[in-house]
Amino acid sequence: MNPIFSIITVTKDSGDLFSLTANSIASLACTDYEWIVVDGSREQESRKIVNFYTNKSAILIRGKDSGIAHAFNLGIEASSGRFILLLNAGDTYSSDFLTDCLKYSSSSFILCGSAILLSTKKIAVGRFAPKLGAMWRGMHLPHNWMCIPRSIYSEIGLYRLIPHAMDYEWCKRAIASYGPAVFKCIPTNKDYGTYLLGGHSDKGYYSGLSASKAINIEYGMNPALAWLIYSVYAIKHFLFSC
Repeated sequence: MNPIFSIITVTKDSGDLFSLTANSIASLACTDYEWIVVDGSREQESRKIVNFYTNKSAILIRGKDSGIAHAFNLGIEASSGRFILLLNAGDTYSSDFLTDCLKYSSSSFILCGSAILLSTKKIAVGRFAPKLGAMWRGMHLPHNWMCIPRSIYSEIGLYRLIPHAMDYEWCKRAIASYGPAVFKCIPTNKDYGTYLLGGHSDKGYYSGLSASKAINIEYGMNPALAWLIYSVYAIKHFLFSC
């Protein structure tokens, strides 16, 4: 019998960060899930960590991938759950996340939750909450806390093999296919885990910004407006990171 949820984690030489994620998976109150780990490292460290923290075996996919989008696609193709969740190494789920997903999820929409932002020193510095009305100008959804029906992947396809903003392009595609109402927030106002800053998206912030600009132009935004919006984002990021 297929599980309700498939959780897919991509890792590559993540070490202690992957341990944080594995520990949170082990604490989930709802256990009707499979955990698929796509490991791009040479060592068997992920297998050791999975065995240490969890009482469930993970499906471990090893071998060379063509970047993070391809790695997640490999995990999705190997999954069997009705709902699919993506969780990066270093990020965590709260113990009640899947329980509430089970309560509020539907095959007709993508359920979105919130997370606490952690600095690289693992200090809480803010909150990452879904801003559905801001999706026209950037990725304002916590992708790792989205519960996505398998049927939507089946209908609109997997992630494009782009190094940055693959989640934004996919969400824009979902909106183009179903309308903005395809995204719904979990109506609890809880935080369902932690998002660790300094990872893949933050390290490639400007590349991701450029990719998002191109994506918005592709989906119909006036090029001059796209340049203006992303210039403002770039300046704000530069000023606040100094």
